[in-house]
Amino acid sequence: MAVSIADTTCVYLIVGCDAVLISVRLVQYREQGIAVLARETEVAKQLLKKGDKKRAALTLKKKKYQSQLLDKTEQQLFNIEQLTNSIEFAAVQQKVFDALKTGTGVLQSKRCRTAPTTTTTSDSSPHAIRRDAMRCAIVCGLYRD
Repeated sequence: MAVSIADTTCVYLIVGCDAVLISVRLVQYREQGIAVLARETEVAKQLLKKGDKKRAALTLKKKKYQSQLLDKTEQQLFNIEQLTNSIEFAAVQQKVFDALKTGTGVLQSKRCRTAPTTTTTSDSSPHAIRRDAMRCAIVCGLYRD
C-alpha cells in the first residue's frame, strides 16, 4: 500500500518507526565495536608479551580502523537524528499550513455570507438590494454570468 506524502500523520509515523529501528541498529553496532576494540587491545597486549611486535602493530592498526568506524557510526546516528527532526518539523509545519488554509477559507466564506447584511444600502428599494447583493457576490467571487 502506497503512503501519500500529503498525509503528514503517516509520514510522521513512518519516519518515527524507521528512525527508532535505525538508531537501535546503530547502537547495537556501536556496542559490538566497543567490544571489538577491547578485544583488540587485549590481543595486542598478549602479542607484545610474547614478543610478536609485528602482529601487535597490525592488531593496533585494526583497532584504530575499528575506532574510526565507530566515529563514523556516531556521526551517522547524529545525522539521522537531525534528519528525523527536520522531517518531523516539516510535517508539523504542513499541518499548521493546512489548518491556516482551512481557517482562511472559512473566514472568507463567512465574510461573503455576512457582507450583504452588514452593508447599508442608500436605497432600500428591491433594485438597490439586488444590486448590493450582486456587488457582494462579485467581490467574493461567487457571481457567474
